[in-house]
Parts: sequence; C-alpha cells; structure tokens
Amino acid sequence: MMILGGSGRVLALALLLFIGGMQSALAHALPGSVLFLSHDQGQMNVTILLPIEDLVIAAPALKALEDLDGGQDITPAQQTQIGAYFAAHLKLQTEDGVIALELIEATIKTAGNAEVGTYNELTIQLTGTSAADMPLFPMRLSYDAVMHEVRNHRATVYWKDPTGMVSGVAEFGYRRIGGKVQPVLITRP
Repeated sequence: MMILGGSGRVLALALLLFIGGMQSALAHALPGSVLFLSHDQGQMNVTILLPIEDLVIAAPALKALEDLDGGQDITPAQQTQIGAYFAAHLKLQTEDGVIALELIEATIKTAGNAEVGTYNELTIQLTGTSAADMPLFPMRLSYDAVMHEVRNHRATVYWKDPTGMVSGVAEFGYRRIGGKVQPVLITRP
C-alpha cells in the first residue's frame, strides 16, 4: 500500500479532478457545411451554411468575421475575401464543363443546437449561368471548404427542385488523394 505525503495527495487530487473534468471539457464538433443546390431556367444556385468559427481556422484572413454578430453587415472587402476563398474550394462540373459561380450575398446569423449551444453561422449564396438545355447530371461537386484544415468537418448536400422539393444527394468529409480534391458524383435526385 502506497501512502502519499502532502504534495503527493495534492498531485493525486489534481490528477483525479483533471481526469474527472475531461468529460465536460470535451467539446462537440460544430455542425458541418450544408449546401443547397438548385437549377432553374439556366441559373445554377448554391447556398452554403457553415459555422464561422470553423471557417476562420481554415481561412485566417477571414478572422474579422468572428467579431460580427448575427445580422451585422459584412463589408465589401470581406465579401470579396469570402468569394475568393470559396472560388478556391468549390467547383461544380457537368459534362459540358465547369459552371463558373459568383458570390452574390453573404450574411451572418446566430444559430445553435443542443449539442454545441449558439454559434455564428455564415450563409453565402452563389450563382452561375448555364445553358437552359445543358444536361446537369451527372454533376461533379468538388468541395473542401474548411475540411482542408478541420479534418472532422463534413458536408451535407441537398438538391432543391423548381417546385421546392428538397432531397439529400451527398454527405462526405475530407476527400483528397495525391493532393487533389476528389469530386463527389451527384446523379439525378
């Protein structure tokens, strides 16, 4: 039987408190990216929702977004930075080629859930033009926003048809092979 002296008991008590307190200290991951894709009359629309806290880990140049509260305006310079970031981390490609997407709006709102509490969420809307008769499917989505730095970040992709019906089409995590983002194949929902 081992008997601990005064400093040994303090050390043992500190160790027990540390180990016992680890359960409450383990944080839940923030929600992943949610992408809504839609196409109507030659217009490809993409809406992306993601936590700002994860985005600034992946894109430190956007750190100033953390200081904004839900509903506050994003400056034109920040909009440009957001657009450039997503231009580098999002690509939609059909049989006819890449659909060039342009950022049309970025907003911040307060979001939350039972597991992580409240957090600030960035919503961006992008649009691109395609020929109305262009076959969309199969479509290849290359997306590694945030997950190129935050490896447990995931993306869930939904397709919204012209009637408003929404259906899930993909869910994935970090997908690089040989340094290249691996596209996700999206077939007709």
